[in-house]
Amino acid sequence: MKLLIAAVLLVSVGVHARPQQPAPVIQILKYSQQQDPAGYYSFSFETENGIQATEDGTVIRPGTDSESTAKQGSFSYPGPDGVYYSVSYVADDNGFRASGAHLPTPPPIPADILESLKENERDGNEFDEQGFLKKKKRQVQ
Repeated sequence: MKLLIAAVLLVSVGVHARPQQPAPVIQILKYSQQQDPAGYYSFSFETENGIQATEDGTVIRPGTDSESTAKQGSFSYPGPDGVYYSVSYVADDNGFRASGAHLPTPPPIPADILESLKENERDGNEFDEQGFLKKKKRQVQ
């Protein structure tokens, strides 16, 4: 009986499943790639649906324990809302930094906080990564 119920359920799921349409094939209109033995590379491409990307990169400090890759590039694409979006970026030892007109930006630092930061710098106090006072310098009076 359980087998019959399972079979009926499987058949009903199969009958009511939405037919899958194959994704359209998007042609690549332009593609270029360069790479040299020293660690520099570059690539770019453009597709028929308006996507474009380019990137340049290089190995920094090759052969060391701190070997890394620094890269910069950009990409752009048409959004579902009809707007064309563009992003530029840099990725290196300082992290990934992207910029684009549609990306959010942090609010400005309030004037009181800026003044407090300048005062801390003048006093020579040291703070840890979380902003807590690590070492207070003695002030000469």
